[in-house]
Amino acid sequence: MSQKTSVFITGATGYIGGAILHLLLQQSDLSVSALVRGEENAKKLKSLNVEPILGSLDSTDIIVKAASQADIVINTANVDHIGSAQAIIDGLRKRGSVNGKKPILLHTSGTAVLNDPPLGERSETFRTESDLGNTEGSIALDAPHRDVDILVLNASKTGDVDIAIICPCMIYGVAEGNTFNQRSQQIPLTINAAIKEGKVYYVGKGKHVWNNVHVLDLADLFLLLLRKIQEGKAPIGTDGYYFAENGENDFIEITTAISNELKKNGLQAEPASSEGKEFEIWGNFAHIALGYNSRGKAEKARTLGWKPSRPSLVETIPEEVQYRVQKNKA
Repeated sequence: MSQKTSVFITGATGYIGGAILHLLLQQSDLSVSALVRGEENAKKLKSLNVEPILGSLDSTDIIVKAASQADIVINTANVDHIGSAQAIIDGLRKRGSVNGKKPILLHTSGTAVLNDPPLGERSETFRTESDLGNTEGSIALDAPHRDVDILVLNASKTGDVDIAIICPCMIYGVAEGNTFNQRSQQIPLTINAAIKEGKVYYVGKGKHVWNNVHVLDLADLFLLLLRKIQEGKAPIGTDGYYFAENGENDFIEITTAISNELKKNGLQAEPASSEGKEFEIWGNFAHIALGYNSRGKAEKARTLGWKPSRPSLVETIPEEVQYRVQKNKA
């Protein structure tokens, strides 16, 4: 029997990581380990035939060791945690020096890095994947996630690790399998606020636009990209920056759909501008995640054969509203 390829994943108990883990566990040629905090989560992972590695993103030595023992690392944890990203890179370089085979890193970023003002207004600016892969390009160094992106992209230039960055946008939908967290943030937070406040809030005029992608389509992309890199058939390094999107909506469209569905559930909540109360309604990430434009195209992923097929964001709103209404009644 041939030896299995070892995969180490961070964020396995999260929304994205859990969806990816579900697919990894269906691959007979892979063995999986995962960074995890807490004995209870470790026990659950072990029951899924995942080797739990107890630690946090600040456990640098633990992460370096785990990465040094893996053929592949998939980083889906806090995309702004620069210390853990560096520890993963350091560990993978050790791995390559030991067995002479280049390991693989799939790093998760996020399209908040594309944030384009003005707040609440539509922008026609589209950033390309080449823009993001260029470490000296037009993307502001202080843009969200950019410092870690730059670290990872620069690490790829040494050529001893095959590195790709996947950049998802607004993620929606329900993750499948034995995941710890099956639901997203932006749409659920907006629905919860609407149930509480009696209004479905959008920022400014609500004309700003975000790309979106179903979590299961996103997980499919991670697995497809992993296989393509293994086969030597996918761009990597500074050419290996991949958007993950399957459409876009402005926030008037989104909040109107939520409002209509709440009415079907006996609740009145009309779309309305947040009028400067964004942080009060949604918290510290309000402008970044719900106020600016974020627009790009998943051209490279589709060239590799990625074919997102799940329902659109608006099509999933009825189920999400019903779930939130019932949860708020409980």
